[in-house]
Amino acid sequence: MLSDSRSISLGRDIVNAEAGIDVKFGKQLSLHGGVNGSLRKGQTQAGVAGSLMYVW
Repeated sequence: MLSDSRSISLGRDIVNAEAGIDVKFGKQLSLHGGVNGSLRKGQTQAGVAGSLMYVW
């Protein structure tokens, strides 16, 4: 069995940043939000995520 995998070269220089916040409302409810992003020559990526958790 033969296999061959190839990918583009990603390079070495990249800047990546991420920030988030967690807020708790009482004992049962919490909220999380965050953003992230990365920069590389010729490429930009950004993301946003959030969650709401209720514990009973």
